[in-house]
Amino acid sequence: MEINLIFAQGIDGAFGLNNQLPWRCPSDLAYFKHLTKGHAVVMGKNTWRSLPLPHRPLKDRLNIVVSQELTNIAKRPYLYPDEPLSTTEPGAVEYVRSLTQAIDAAKHSGHKKLFVIGGPSLLEEASSMASFIYQTLVDYDGPADVQAPKVFCNGKFTLEDAVPSSYTFCKAASDEYGVRFSTWKRLRSI
Repeated sequence: MEINLIFAQGIDGAFGLNNQLPWRCPSDLAYFKHLTKGHAVVMGKNTWRSLPLPHRPLKDRLNIVVSQELTNIAKRPYLYPDEPLSTTEPGAVEYVRSLTQAIDAAKHSGHKKLFVIGGPSLLEEASSMASFIYQTLVDYDGPADVQAPKVFCNGKFTLEDAVPSSYTFCKAASDEYGVRFSTWKRLRSI
C-alpha cells in the first residue's frame, strides 16, 4: 500500500487556528480533492471535527479517524456521542485507535493508496512510512495555535515537483492567499 501525506501550511509553519484552517484557499481544497478522491484518508479526531458538517465524511473516500478517546463504539460505531446521526453514512467512516489499525482498515477495504491528512502528530508518525508528501505552502504568516508537522527534518525526501516553480506563489481569484503546491518523494536507499 502506498502511504502519502497531504497538508497545507503557512510560510511561517502555521497549520491551524481554533481547529480550522487559518486561510481560505479553494484552489488548495480542489487540489486536495483531486489527489485523495477514491482513496482512503486518515485523520485524527481534531481534524475530523474541524471538517464542516456538510462535508463530513469526505465524499468518495474511505474516512478513517484515529483516536484513543473513542466512546460508545458498540452503540454508535461511526459517530462520536455528541454528533447527530445524520452527519455520516454507515461504512463511510471507520474509527480506529492507531495508525497501524488505520493502515490495516484501508488494506482490508481494498484501497491501494492512503493519505494521512492531519493532525500534525499523526502526519509526523506516518512520515517514516510515506512514499510522497503533497504539501501546499500558503503565503500566510498570520496567527496560528497549531504548527505544521516536522516531516522534513530527517532529510529523506527530495522535491520532485513544485507548481508554480519554487519561491513563487499563484493566487486564484477565489483564494485569500497565494499557494504553491509541492510534491516531495522519498529518497530510496542504495
